Amino acid sequence: MQAVQASERNKAISASMQAQANATQVQQQQLLAASELERQKRIDESQKVMGRLRVAAGEAGIGDNGGTFGALAGQSVYDTERNLGILGQNTTNQLAAVRSGGVANLTQLASSTSSPILSGLSGAIGGFQSGLQIGMGTSSIANTISSGQRANSGPVA
Repeated sequence: MQAVQASERNKAISASMQAQANATQVQQQQLLAASELERQKRIDESQKVMGRLRVAAGEAGIGDNGGTFGALAGQSVYDTERNLGILGQNTTNQLAAVRSGGVANLTQLASSTSSPILSGLSGAIGGFQSGLQIGMGTSSIANTISSGQRANSGPVA
């Protein structure tokens, strides 16, 4: 009976482990998609800033080869690259945290499994011990009854 229960429990744990692995994979995909969306937003914003700078430089008759425009354009590129680098590092950290949590959950589930053979042997040993105790108890009762009958087997008056 214990071997069957251990086997059924192991099946349930295995299903939980598969669900955990799937959930970790989905969460990683969601993080990557969100990161890519944020990355694209940063690039779009940078392009908008560059467009505004070009319009302002054109209206001022400065051109876009250097001077104030060059400095502002350089700062915009630097800011965008810096933001994208931070975004990339944050995404890497979040993915590592998701993987770590997933591995921890899988490890905990794996440690909950039990061997059906050992469970069966444990049940058999437990049953054997119970049987011995019952047998010893029965022998003790029989001895007590037997002793009582001998004590009472004297002459009847």
